[in-house]
Amino acid sequence: ASDAEGSAVAESAFQTIQRACERPGFFYLTDHGVEASLIERVFALSQKFFALPEKEKEVVSVASNPHHRGWTRLGEETLDPANQSEGDTKEGFYLAREMKSQLPENPFCGPNAWPEPATTPSWSAEDCAAFRDTMLQYQERCEVLARRVTQQLARALTGNYAAMDKFMTNPMAFVRLLRYAPVPSAEHRGVLACGAHSDYGLLTLLLTDANAGLEILQDGSWLPVEPRPGSFVVNIGDMTEVLSSGRFRSTRHRVINASGAERFAIPFFFDPDPDAVMSSLVSDGHASSAPSITASEYLASKYRATHADYRPTP
Repeated sequence: ASDAEGSAVAESAFQTIQRACERPGFFYLTDHGVEASLIERVFALSQKFFALPEKEKEVVSVASNPHHRGWTRLGEETLDPANQSEGDTKEGFYLAREMKSQLPENPFCGPNAWPEPATTPSWSAEDCAAFRDTMLQYQERCEVLARRVTQQLARALTGNYAAMDKFMTNPMAFVRLLRYAPVPSAEHRGVLACGAHSDYGLLTLLLTDANAGLEILQDGSWLPVEPRPGSFVVNIGDMTEVLSSGRFRSTRHRVINASGAERFAIPFFFDPDPDAVMSSLVSDGHASSAPSITASEYLASKYRATHADYRPTP
């Protein structure tokens, strides 16, 4: 394709993203540059981790990690407490940038919790190293991609690709492996695979397997999001809604397990610098309920409300 044709394609993609962020706040991202082979390895290793005996996963539980890294047990998180009778029917594993020591006054910056040969007898040293190295490679690739998408959002809001860079010097960027248990959801009894919520940060890049379940709330109705393995589902988070003065929507979503099948998903949460205070980048008359707290304080408030095993550093 000529340069002009390439520019026209890029501009069309930009306009599509802009419209999707305004409504419904979700869009698919293809041709994203994250290798299919890496995605396959991440899913395979995610399934391998969740197949470990519970006592081996418990060693890396978030309950004993002050940075909220590691395993979250089945039912540990309840994302819609007002409408759920029990926790989400899923387990998870949090990881983020590898940091040797905790940054001052930020419970979300610190070392990851990895399976080690001494405490994970089901795995060899090579298995443990492959898990760690693959997940960190994937985290790095997602962070690069998330920065590119965020620059498109900044351009859509202000005309300036770099308008949001000041919030991304040392961003909180989390991969979360998820396994949804083969438990049919029963909404009338308050049993959900994942309770209704909006995401907290700037944006989320979500990979799913071929099993359906994700739904988004539009005009009071829950609409299914078709799984497209290999493509990312991108959604806007609360902090981007604040930055946009409500122009871009942080849409509520949930997961319903209608089939009773096991399901795997991998969200990447791209959140601002821990000490960033969110304030609008635009003033165009859209309503906004901007939090007057830092990004890490906002994230901690959400975790306290939804994670039973959240144990931040005092």
